[in-house]
Amino acid sequence: MTNLKLEEQMDELNSLIDGEVLTDETNRILYSTDASIYQIEPLGVVLPKNKSDVQKAVEYASNNGLSIIPRGAGSGLSGQTLGQGIVIDFTKYMDRIKEINIEESYVRLEPGVTLGVLNQTLSQDNKFLPPDPSSGNYCTLGGMLGNNASGGHSVKYGSTIDYVLELEVVLADGEEIKVENLEIGSQQFKAKLNQSNKVGDIYQQILELVKNNKELIAEHTPDARKNCSGYRLDEVLADQQFNLAKLLVGSEGTLAVITEAKLRIAELPSEQAIALLYFDDLDKAGRAVDKVLELDPSAIEIMNYGFLELVRKNHADIDQRLPDDLKTALLIEFDGDSQSEIEEKILQTEELICDELGLAFEIDTAHEEAEQKKLWSVRKSAVPILNKLEGPKRITGFVEDVAVAPAKLPDYIRRFKEIMDKYEVEAIIYGHAGHGNTHPRPLLNLKQEEDIEKMEAIAQDVYELVNELNGTISGEHGDGLLRTDFIEEIYGSMYDLFQKTKEIFDPEYILNPGKIVVDTTDLLTENLRYGADYETIGVESDLEFATEYQKEVEKCHGCSKCRSVVGTDMCPVFKALGEEKAAPRAKANILRGLISGRLDYNEYLKSRAFQEVFDLCLNCKNCYLECSSEVNIPKLIMEARIQHYRQTGQPLVNRFLGASEVLGKLGSITPKLTNTFLDAAPLRGMMEKMTGIAKKRSLPEFTDNTFKEWFAGRENKADKKVAYFVGCSTNYYHPEVGKGLVQLLEANGYQVIIPDQKCCSVANLNYGNLEGVQENINYNLESLVEVVKEGYDIVADCPSCSLMLKEEQLDVVDTKEARLVAENTYHINEYLLNLKEKDELKLDFNPNEIDFLYHTPCHLKAQGLASSTEELLGFIPELEIKELDAGCCGIAGTFGLKKDKYDLSMEIGENLFKKIESSNLEKVLTDCDACRMQLEEGTGKAVRHPIEILAENLSD
Repeated sequence: MTNLKLEEQMDELNSLIDGEVLTDETNRILYSTDASIYQIEPLGVVLPKNKSDVQKAVEYASNNGLSIIPRGAGSGLSGQTLGQGIVIDFTKYMDRIKEINIEESYVRLEPGVTLGVLNQTLSQDNKFLPPDPSSGNYCTLGGMLGNNASGGHSVKYGSTIDYVLELEVVLADGEEIKVENLEIGSQQFKAKLNQSNKVGDIYQQILELVKNNKELIAEHTPDARKNCSGYRLDEVLADQQFNLAKLLVGSEGTLAVITEAKLRIAELPSEQAIALLYFDDLDKAGRAVDKVLELDPSAIEIMNYGFLELVRKNHADIDQRLPDDLKTALLIEFDGDSQSEIEEKILQTEELICDELGLAFEIDTAHEEAEQKKLWSVRKSAVPILNKLEGPKRITGFVEDVAVAPAKLPDYIRRFKEIMDKYEVEAIIYGHAGHGNTHPRPLLNLKQEEDIEKMEAIAQDVYELVNELNGTISGEHGDGLLRTDFIEEIYGSMYDLFQKTKEIFDPEYILNPGKIVVDTTDLLTENLRYGADYETIGVESDLEFATEYQKEVEKCHGCSKCRSVVGTDMCPVFKALGEEKAAPRAKANILRGLISGRLDYNEYLKSRAFQEVFDLCLNCKNCYLECSSEVNIPKLIMEARIQHYRQTGQPLVNRFLGASEVLGKLGSITPKLTNTFLDAAPLRGMMEKMTGIAKKRSLPEFTDNTFKEWFAGRENKADKKVAYFVGCSTNYYHPEVGKGLVQLLEANGYQVIIPDQKCCSVANLNYGNLEGVQENINYNLESLVEVVKEGYDIVADCPSCSLMLKEEQLDVVDTKEARLVAENTYHINEYLLNLKEKDELKLDFNPNEIDFLYHTPCHLKAQGLASSTEELLGFIPELEIKELDAGCCGIAGTFGLKKDKYDLSMEIGENLFKKIESSNLEKVLTDCDACRMQLEEGTGKAVRHPIEILAENLSD
């Protein structure tokens, strides 16, 4: 197909729907990967707004010989949502929960709803949807249905297929139908069979196919407690019930496209507790699983010796907890309506497994929520640890989802290890023992042909073993590109039924081709994101990276966690926009496209498209703090901006906002006149046109007397001395913060000095103005190094200033002088708490009965000081503080001052504003002056710095 014809087709499709059609180079790269090891660039992406859009897109594709690939969050591990057709992404618009019926325990929703949002909503009525994949916070219900997702608690609660009541779908020709459970012989069922159209054909042919092959289906369906491989023909007929909905669950969008689902929901258990059983032998643990299953646990997780050794090396606290002679552990969770009921089950477990059968030599229990989380952290720590391993070999998911009967699990694990030894490959083994489902991830370097061949050989050997044990090649992660090659081997002659099923629903193979039923081979090793032919162009970075710049880019494996909208603070921009390009992983994907040559480095780097993607970052650091692979996306973005603006030049608004100290000095010459100017709407309109500063943004007033002017006349001699790095905002707008800091330090016996200094230049760093930031860093280092050598510590009241001096300036100038300054710089909270630790902090505060709302700045959290303000204010008797815990406020220093970013910044802060406005508390605190500006803008309430409160309440 020529590019011209494709462009015409995409334009025509765009004219047919209410949603969006994306065909630009950027989005094709962003949708070419998911959380798997593959990369395939689509023709385009449809963002439908309604069912009609989906129907029109599928019909158009069918009429024009194009394929359709349904996509959720792109969190799949098997490449299910990749293909050279039209991707339909439901997450931006079709993400509505349409009905919640508590009395009848069901929910009706669109496929773009995430499980995290659904369960957060349902929890208000003590309900939940039980299947709990590890991606639960961010995976979509459409993806879960397409994949038949499950998780650790499926041993008790089952998989997604067990909760489906009805599905509304679009067939391959664009026809919309509803499928549900029907009683054979009922009028409704007969009506479906008697239709003389595509729907009637499907019902007639699937009924005939399943009825005529009952024995074949029973014989070849894997003996596993859960299975999401192939088509679930075994679920279509049961007890005189015919259920096409269950056939579509787990079909990965190859039979129909789901547009709405009605799902059963369950009651949330009110109590949980955990038992951790310790074994000196793998077989004993395996024998214990079947016995524990009789007690109806809600989860059984297995961790073998290699897994436990990995945890021991990386978690000293957990190492101390684990017995020395431990070889295998089972983590067992029970839930229910009462602790007494659960305690009885744990007692039964101990009596049976430890005392009567003598299988486990010790049991550890946890009833408190915090303690349970700690024990679960043992189980969940492997993948984050493995993702951080240095070297060319990376954990590779390709035989990571086998499920066998629980009784066969020890045999499978032992023989799996023999296969790994045969190929001299390391793999850590863990998984869901309750359904015999393991998640090993061998360490391979897929940039080498030798390891690609090993991957293929290992997969073949492992799946032959699975076949021998009558297990399934996928318990919960799906087939996709990863396992489709092996389905026929596992299912034998039943594979013919899969082919017939596909042809009944989709004879032209329009829907997600290349998955489950194919006429090709070698899918496992084709279209690898990193293959033997993968090369990079060798980009030199301006910033300092602990590892190579290229390696930092490639650390992102696309898990999709950064698309979470509940359960995390990242990513505030994605939460506001809901677009793939806003997610942190999008930046890594674009950069990988550049260094690998998929994108033209010189041309794309200076393009508007590049700028649009990399503008969508606040440098809040939340993604870096919460990324399980510790990819430093904020730093990669700063590097990208440096390289971009070196070619294009800095826009005026960036230069203007990066010169905050110069502007502060100018505005403070005649502060009253400046403030009058900034309050005049016509003048602000002119200013917006000239500088790009939003006229809607209320700007802080310049003070009549700057902090440094006030401090110049201050005399206070003391033996202990500390150097104060004064933020621009404190000096020019809020001198009361600096005064409070000085009062606190003087009350603790310190003489405060202010060394010669310029702005820390964090804004210039954020905007990629390397020359501007280097100038200020070098100036400050020359001064600050001297005061440190004289024995001074450095304190700052602004979280961004202290973060810059402690961490970010090392990204620019990693010298021994910069490290010396970094090692001796503290945020004021940190410094005061260190004094408390040494019993040197003056704690004589007057009682204060006022209650405060408190917002934690992102850059304070980035320094590990998230709870520091609450701890300090807790020293004031009778004072109460309520943490707002609503994420980033959205201003990001100067980001929210820009005309083209103002609305986005306010949208990001909306939840925070609502929390403040709905509270009956009027007093609001935050440690960051930019956050203060944003909170006052969004709520109209006055906001203060916590240091002011501490200083005001010092007793004489």
